[in-house]
Amino acid sequence: MKKNDKFILLAFLLIIFSVFICYPAKTVGEILKIFEHDNEGTWKTYDENATIVEKIKINIENRTTNYFPFYSNITTFYKNINEKINEKVYSIFNDEYIPAGTNSDKEYLLKDTKNNAYYAFSDLSNETLEEKVNTQIKFFNEMYESNPNVNFYIYLPSRLEYQEKINEISPYRDASIYVEKFKNGLNKSIRVEELKLNSIEEYNDYFYKSDHHWNMKGAYVGYKEIMKMMGNTDIQEVTIKEEPIKFRGSFSRTNRNYSLYDYFYTIENYNNDYKVLVNNKEAPSNFKPLQLENLNKKNSSFYDWYVGYFYGLYGNVVYDFNNENKKNLLIISDSYAWQIDFLLASSYNKTHVINIMYDDYLKNPLNYTKYIEENKIDDVLILQEVPTTVFDAFNHNFYEKVVW
Repeated sequence: MKKNDKFILLAFLLIIFSVFICYPAKTVGEILKIFEHDNEGTWKTYDENATIVEKIKINIENRTTNYFPFYSNITTFYKNINEKINEKVYSIFNDEYIPAGTNSDKEYLLKDTKNNAYYAFSDLSNETLEEKVNTQIKFFNEMYESNPNVNFYIYLPSRLEYQEKINEISPYRDASIYVEKFKNGLNKSIRVEELKLNSIEEYNDYFYKSDHHWNMKGAYVGYKEIMKMMGNTDIQEVTIKEEPIKFRGSFSRTNRNYSLYDYFYTIENYNNDYKVLVNNKEAPSNFKPLQLENLNKKNSSFYDWYVGYFYGLYGNVVYDFNNENKKNLLIISDSYAWQIDFLLASSYNKTHVINIMYDDYLKNPLNYTKYIEENKIDDVLILQEVPTTVFDAFNHNFYEKVVW
């Protein structure tokens, strides 16, 4: 080997090893910062109550995806080339929908080239869905029957796969039949409503094209339908604002697609005259939604604005509106509830929001009967994405996480 070549090789190795030494050190430093409060003890987005595993997972994922040298470039190049080839091949057969891999939950993704949107479809077999829906019917019936004096409600914010009227693109099946089976199998005293849409245009107006969540417009429609289901006419009139923020959600992040994004929606003019407890500790008055000015410094193309703005990675949140002449509400939730739980709470005295996937509920089950009795709960609402409520598709194990 020539002398000059040795210097080039040495320089190359130094660069590579520097990356692998500095990157983990930086990541560890960032992880340690997560656990810190500032000198005045003020609340931070990643507070000490969030689960350690979740905080580390999110931090490493963001650092790897957004900052690891060449990772983003190489992955983006591969994904984009693969997508372009698929578009060309499928266009030969006049097919507007192309496969776009899987998301982090192993669900199949299709890209709608006409409407420039991604849609997710379950990877579970018909037999598995049949078994799981029967289990969930049994679970919720037993949950209701354990405390029949409590009003029990379920709301289903159905994504495209479960929209019978407009789902004409699924290459697998009509999954809406399982949702209908779920609804029909529930105890007749359980009130259940589903978000039903009439066109693909309406669907893409209410759900993010780049993410698996409904947007604020869709969530607000859901909020009004939930209030009607509960027989409550005290509906908040709010302002929904489309921000000049390019939100590349979970689907675009999975596919490293910079060109498919949504404009992010925020909410204004809502009743925020409440106190909040998070895992039995007092949170600040501006607990959520967080102020955008606190988030605008995020320079990542794939920053998760949904999590950042509607942050709700907590096991137990209690909104106290001090309406002592009103009832108390318990919401069994996931991230689909984040945009409207505080709106629903304004019509109650205290609203308890429990997510069995975080904090203490990772180790200890929710004692449903005990919680209802201790907190004088009058109404219970199940508000989660449909795959979770109807199928427990992501194996959260309801029977282990909720007991009575």
